[in-house]
Amino acid sequence: MNKKILIVLISVMCLVAIGVLLVFNDKENPEMVLYDKNNNSIKQTEKYIVNPVKYEITSAKNLRRNANVPLSVGQEFRYYLNKYDGGYGNETYNVERIEIIEGKVYYVVRVNKEGVFKSDDGSQHIEFTQTIYYDKDNGSVLKLLGLGKVLTGDDAEITISESFFASWMLALDDNFKWKQEYTYTIGEKTKKKSKEYEVVNRDKVEGIECFKVKVTTISNPEEIIKKITYKSYLWIDAKKRILIKSEYWSKGNLRTSETNLVSEL
Repeated sequence: MNKKILIVLISVMCLVAIGVLLVFNDKENPEMVLYDKNNNSIKQTEKYIVNPVKYEITSAKNLRRNANVPLSVGQEFRYYLNKYDGGYGNETYNVERIEIIEGKVYYVVRVNKEGVFKSDDGSQHIEFTQTIYYDKDNGSVLKLLGLGKVLTGDDAEITISESFFASWMLALDDNFKWKQEYTYTIGEKTKKKSKEYEVVNRDKVEGIECFKVKVTTISNPEEIIKKITYKSYLWIDAKKRILIKSEYWSKGNLRTSETNLVSEL
């Protein structure tokens, strides 16, 4: 074999090997684990890519916070998800550390999710991780990492808006009403939606006083006949401003799932 060709081939093989090592030693790389019908695990490590769905908040009034961000390093929140089609899941949120990025302080929260979800092919067991960066001062999200995506700005805020914690929870009171209008773009198609938040009453869950918040997601909010995509009820701890319980309902007024806080450390 020509000596020059041999040198080129060896160089290419070295570069490929280095690339593989970098991918599999990237500690921020999320792992998604799928299980086949025989319950054999199939691990798939993915590099972050830009989210193909693009969100843009077009209208949302500024909120007046009346509480502080309820996070501190070392906290852990565990939730159990019950889906009424027979699926279930577990979610754990760990406040791992603080990072300073461009002079601002952020809580870094590691999220672990796993569960059994129904599909046309039967049940699927799924595991994946995410990482959320919360602004220490106001609770807004700098970025959300996971499932092969990096979400920032409006994309991140909309995605985690009904998570265990979101910045709007810091503004809750007995008269709270707030609407968030946004567009989402898939490919060349752009559609309008809105989320309407309203405190309907106070309620106690396992002895914890909560704001019960109704969240209605509406498609085509500017049309005369609005289409309700789904609605949810969130019970937010009145003092800590952390999710205690949630229920999700389909547009046919059918309860589809329920999530409950099972432990807090």
